Amino acid sequence: MKPAPFKYHDPRSVQDLVGLLASLENTKLLAGGQSLGPMLNFRYVMPDHLIDLNRIPELAYIRVESDTLEIGATTRQRTLERSAELRRACPIMVEALHSVGHIATRNRGTIGGSLSHLDPAAELPGVCALHDATLTASGPQGTRRIAMAEWGMSFMTPNLAPDEVLTGISLKTWREPHGHAFVELARRYGCRLQTGGSDQWGNIVSGIDLGRRIADVDLFGLTCPLITTASGAKMGKTAAGAVWLNADRLSPYQYWQFWRNTEDADVARFLKLFTILPMDEIRRLEKLAGSEINEAKKVLANEATALLHGREAADQAAVLSHLHNTEDSPQDKLTARGWLGIHELLLRMRAQIIKLAQSRFQ
Repeated sequence: MKPAPFKYHDPRSVQDLVGLLASLENTKLLAGGQSLGPMLNFRYVMPDHLIDLNRIPELAYIRVESDTLEIGATTRQRTLERSAELRRACPIMVEALHSVGHIATRNRGTIGGSLSHLDPAAELPGVCALHDATLTASGPQGTRRIAMAEWGMSFMTPNLAPDEVLTGISLKTWREPHGHAFVELARRYGCRLQTGGSDQWGNIVSGIDLGRRIADVDLFGLTCPLITTASGAKMGKTAAGAVWLNADRLSPYQYWQFWRNTEDADVARFLKLFTILPMDEIRRLEKLAGSEINEAKKVLANEATALLHGREAADQAAVLSHLHNTEDSPQDKLTARGWLGIHELLLRMRAQIIKLAQSRFQ
């Protein structure tokens, strides 16, 4: 099939565009055309006027200003995907774009087109909702700023009047450090179960509901009690920030110190949860009281660090901690420095032996 007859318009500025919207009825806006093209061909939509936005340069831009990211509505998805500025300011959007259609469609598709089409399975509206985006709409009555939470009016129906056009998107960037990931597990990998801490129950249930509405699939959630300290703080959080498992983000020594600073009331419980020590040894350690409980804390730090970073890293962290402890005597610190030197020498000898053995057997 071919589109029903329409009149074509190609304004060169937002002012010209708004003027057309004010004077014409039954219009459709053409940005990338990846969704509109098939809809025209199948006569699912039959406008009297088609307004092409592609010759309005002021609608295509990426600007990062302090803690705000500004994107023009006709910015190509492929441009966003390859933007170094966007990768720094909003890396999760770049990850999400890898899942949008394929390269050919991203070369033409625009962020404004995706938001205006508002397909419930689209990735970009979800990212904008995640960042609490604010959308700018322009029309004969002026400019409106619309919160992303108020953008969707009903199924595939954005909060736009017939004579309005989406012109820009504003997102608040996240403070560093932060983590991010965008993975469509159910759709692409057939994943049906999501697990998490009990504080994530609302997010998990929302994902289950969304999956059932969009794809009519049965999804499931499983939560476990959130681990907190005796004082009620969430486990894995410190005054300095998150406790990273990656040694590039948090050194083995800092990780060791995190466990060494465990509250007295938590030591026995954490020995059971985060080490693989025999229960007889844990029962012995949990009987320690007063200053002797520091022995149990050091054991906890050693074992937890060894499980993540290896025994050598845990031993080095323990020696470094001994060196930094102001309560130790000068003689103790001298002994610790000597032990650390011997330990480093043994590590170098071990590396040379392995290298020699490898060369002999090649």
